[in-house]
Amino acid sequence: MQMRTPSYPNASPRCRSESCLFTFIEQNKTMARFAHMARHIVRQPRHLIYEQGDSAQGCYWLCQGQVQLTRWSESGKRQFIRFVQPGQLFGVEALTDRAFHDQYAEAVEESVIVFLEGRGALMALLEEPEFSTHLVRLLIHEMLEVEGRLQVLLAGGAIQRIACLLRILLDSHDAVGSRSLKLTNETLAAMVGTSPQTVSSCLGRLQRRGIIARERGWIRILEPDGMGAFT
Repeated sequence: MQMRTPSYPNASPRCRSESCLFTFIEQNKTMARFAHMARHIVRQPRHLIYEQGDSAQGCYWLCQGQVQLTRWSESGKRQFIRFVQPGQLFGVEALTDRAFHDQYAEAVEESVIVFLEGRGALMALLEEPEFSTHLVRLLIHEMLEVEGRLQVLLAGGAIQRIACLLRILLDSHDAVGSRSLKLTNETLAAMVGTSPQTVSSCLGRLQRRGIIARERGWIRILEPDGMGAFT
């Protein structure tokens, strides 16, 4: 396992996303003193934010885009953990007694991220009621997403698990407007416990039924209610 200290030489200007930590701080005047603690970084699709085994020097807050958390097991098996959505924290090992990240984080699409260096930065923010309340809401959302993932694992065959997962992701990723999800066959396979070949076959079946459409790593849900026939 590689163990190195990550560096972020290409920091971006501050973004103005409603999900940005700086935006959150600016909307809560009592938190203005925390603005100097964090900085933005930008990662393009498929670029790593940190690797499994990197030193846990701080925490991350996603402002824009989407990040995928995955880990390699001791047997070399790739294990999907979750998607990070704008406004969510990730890479929080620095808040525990862990010295290194136990998973790797990869940008799914162009992503703007705030890096909070040091354990003290986030611990100080947690003392602010506005921030701690906001964080509790995020944690509840993530807990509900985990429960949804368990439903997927308890579903029937591969196509049932895939249909169930797509419906959960459509809801939890706030993708109802576009009804589009950026997912590869490999990622879906890791999430539902099957092979990329089986995923391709199942998606083809859903596409022939007019329930989804596929294009270059994107899955567009045409008939969300049609998923019910498989779940």
